Amino acid sequence: MKDDETRSDRIYRELQSKREENTPSKKRRYSRIIMILDAVVILVILIIIQNRTSEKEYRSSMINLNGLETRFSLVEIKETKTYAFTLSFKGLKKTFNPRRTDGNLGLLVISDSDTPVISKEIGEGTKEIRVSKDEVRSFRLNIKMSELDKYLKEKKKLKRKRRSIINLTSQTYPFRASMRINLKEPVLIPIEFNHEVGI
Repeated sequence: MKDDETRSDRIYRELQSKREENTPSKKRRYSRIIMILDAVVILVILIIIQNRTSEKEYRSSMINLNGLETRFSLVEIKETKTYAFTLSFKGLKKTFNPRRTDGNLGLLVISDSDTPVISKEIGEGTKEIRVSKDEVRSFRLNIKMSELDKYLKEKKKLKRKRRSIINLTSQTYPFRASMRINLKEPVLIPIEFNHEVGI
């Protein structure tokens, strides 16, 4: 009986020692796999973040005014955190002379549905546009993104952010930019865009 117990004890010890010998190598193997997976996940996250920061949003709307190609465009410049609004005229036929009805060429209005948020004049002091065939004349106006952020914060239009270590999703809010061109018969050109909240 004692011999049997001793033999079973010996077998148990041998099995235990084999298990202890194998365990560290398995742990090392699993830890390497986990490290590789972590590195892949981090690399994917960095690529997504890089793509998001390098993107530039571009929107434009164009109409033809009796031989004058009129384009209203929007470029989002993330490096300077500004929106660049451009109003350009290109001659398609003869010289075209649209005359303004007041002291400025046009008025840019950024609105939240029917509520005006920002209103700025463009082409101040331009009394008329003279554009020959294929000639282009442009006017630019920059708006800081922080101005829209301020409006959204004051009007409490933002959703609460979820707390997380890495945030891959950005909160956006829809706005409409309208360019009113002050010709004898005023023309309105709208652009819809989504503002990425920076607060």
